[in-house]
Amino acid sequence: MKGLIRNITLFSILLILKISVSQSYPEWRIYNSSNSPLPDNQIASLMLAADNTVYLGTYYAGMVRFAGYSWSIYDSLNSPLPNNFVSVLLLASDTLWIGTEGGGLARLVGSAWTVYDITNAGIPSNWVRTLAMDTNGHLWVGTDKGLGIFDQLSWQIYNISNSGLPRNDIRSFEIDNLNHKWIGTEGGGLVKFDGSIWTVYDSTNSQLPYNQIQALGIENGNIIWIGTDGRGLSRFDGINFLTYTSTNSDLPDNWIRCITVDDLGNKWIGTGGGGLAKLNDTTWTIYDTSNSGLPASRVNEVALDNFGQKWIATAGGGLALFNEGGIVGITQDSREQIPTGIKLHQNYPNPFNPITTISFNLSGPAEVSLKIYNTLGEEVATLLSASLFSGFHSYDWDAGNLASGIYFYQLSVNSLSGEQIYQKKMVLVR
Repeated sequence: MKGLIRNITLFSILLILKISVSQSYPEWRIYNSSNSPLPDNQIASLMLAADNTVYLGTYYAGMVRFAGYSWSIYDSLNSPLPNNFVSVLLLASDTLWIGTEGGGLARLVGSAWTVYDITNAGIPSNWVRTLAMDTNGHLWVGTDKGLGIFDQLSWQIYNISNSGLPRNDIRSFEIDNLNHKWIGTEGGGLVKFDGSIWTVYDSTNSQLPYNQIQALGIENGNIIWIGTDGRGLSRFDGINFLTYTSTNSDLPDNWIRCITVDDLGNKWIGTGGGGLAKLNDTTWTIYDTSNSGLPASRVNEVALDNFGQKWIATAGGGLALFNEGGIVGITQDSREQIPTGIKLHQNYPNPFNPITTISFNLSGPAEVSLKIYNTLGEEVATLLSASLFSGFHSYDWDAGNLASGIYFYQLSVNSLSGEQIYQKKMVLVR
């Protein structure tokens, strides 16, 4: 009980701090593991759908889907996700591609999962660093052992032994308006591939300041922005390189993690320790933990929603939403409303095969478990056993190879008012 009281006290303090920060910086909205169901504040990757649904890849807790009231968490225990370090995400039509560090590549269409790794596919490595889809519908997969191209049927591999790649470790990848592939390597510089010719730009044959490329961005379809690992940011127009560093510009940090270009041509640059920088070609604007609502100094990814707002993945501070004119299209109530009671929702879909989503509301902090039982009363799965804060929580269950039939899911909530147990029935149909 004392531990629970401490949790409530901590939650109250965090809520007060959160309200204070929100009032100080109304242009910012922060989602972290203290004020939302976000399971990990270390966010490695970020992708937005056309309807502004947010997909997040974390360092240690798998993938998160965030839409309206709904948070869905996919990890290696409750889904076929092969690894909980989700390094890159790509949404193409109705298909979500999920790259992991050590588990290969996963494809999610609706509730159907497919996993590609070195044991069952032609992917060059299980360490996936970058993903892109070309105009032919071919998926380009950058790994630590070269490039894989997947046409939905077969794989083709490019590496240092069969192509013009100078290094196998691929860190970034972009496609320009001529369908040229731009490849950032770890130690080999920048590569352009036009389908037949490989052109390498490095520190010995060009003005590229450094051969360790961590991020790429494209402006107007043909201007390449290059983020290096310690030597700043470069702009390449196909002929000349122009480099910005912390010594010759207002760039706050020379370690560049991501580059996103908005519709007005502003460059949003995430750094390894200097926060977020905005460059409009003549003026720099810096957002860091001391002058803004940015919750952490390392920014791994920036994505733009339909309102032009910036969704920012940080390492240690969770997810930030930023709009210079104030947050629009998303109300504080719709995203962070605290439920008035405990409610276990009916799973969806039901009947299902083999994956279904189970969700529930909590009105306050509690020790929570979510378990699955068969008709004999035998426990067949534990989806959750953790301390949670108030809000909406959602988890997917993959029935795997279990037989068709009736199953029961049971929610146990242990709070100040004691233990409460809720149970519902679901049907697995093969």
